[in-house]
Amino acid sequence: MERDSITLADLLGLGEPDLPPSKKCKKKKKVDRFYSEEHVQMALFEVENGISSLRRAAIKFNVPRSTLVFRRSPKFTKVEKGPRPILSREEEDELASWILQGEKYGAPRKYVHIQNWVQKLLNDHPRDNVPFQDNKPGRGWMKNFMKRHPELNAMRSISFEDHCETVRTLFKVD
Repeated sequence: MERDSITLADLLGLGEPDLPPSKKCKKKKKVDRFYSEEHVQMALFEVENGISSLRRAAIKFNVPRSTLVFRRSPKFTKVEKGPRPILSREEEDELASWILQGEKYGAPRKYVHIQNWVQKLLNDHPRDNVPFQDNKPGRGWMKNFMKRHPELNAMRSISFEDHCETVRTLFKVD
């Protein structure tokens, strides 16, 4: 194999060797790294219930196999982000239903009413390390509460006419 010209790479030994590619040189199949927690949960569900193998579930839901292996290992623990909530899930759901009930009957709850409800609850059932002054939540807590309960934001957008219509149908006023 004659070459007309020698390059600097050839002189330094950086040229490509004429050896056949080894098994280690095979290109790895790229995995799309955009997968949701929902896809991971569905893949794990199929694996744990014997519907699919680990490999097939990874391919089907476009989740890396290594992620599924790690999630099944005892090393994995799901950690909630942010500070622990002041109210339990049941208490927050009760508060949300109280707010929705007021909206339904045409008497929307004001911020002060919600503050007082939470303050009464915390006074009746004391907790350790409550960050509220006098057990009254601030605006930041209310904002985060609304994020945790998006159904309340939908009720806020109902117009006054809709409330009047609700009252008319409840009391059959013509």
